[in-house]
Amino acid sequence: MQWKHIDPEIEARLALELYSWRGTPYLSGSSVKRVGVDCARFICAVLDRMYNLNTKISTLPCDRHLHDPESAIRALKQIMALYPHEKAPNLTYVEPGDILVVGTKEAPGHAMVVGPKKNQLWHQDGSSVCMTPPRFGFTSATKIYRIYRPVKDNW
Repeated sequence: MQWKHIDPEIEARLALELYSWRGTPYLSGSSVKRVGVDCARFICAVLDRMYNLNTKISTLPCDRHLHDPESAIRALKQIMALYPHEKAPNLTYVEPGDILVVGTKEAPGHAMVVGPKKNQLWHQDGSSVCMTPPRFGFTSATKIYRIYRPVKDNW
């Protein structure tokens, strides 16, 4: 899978947003920058800030429920229902801002945001928000979601 640049303005906004979350500790059920966030709420908070949205992430289950396959599938469907997304993005490449879901064929296990630079994945690793290179490349993703990007005039 290849990595693809997108609009430089979006990449710059994404970089600022992701770096502003760096080091935010883990706190299940929370989405407060520098106070605490879990992995599902981190993804939602970044999307909300990037695209000036105001979703109802308070209704998501705590991420400790994501260790159960059925709960994980329900939570991921709930997240994707909150955001307009491409139903079948081109899986030959990833773009900055894409959401990568890793796990097994039976259930998602973790979600990450593709960063603005090649080989950056941003996520809540259980202790804090961090950036890591993909261990097995982007091919370890079981699902990829690409959120529709609003027209610049709406920013």
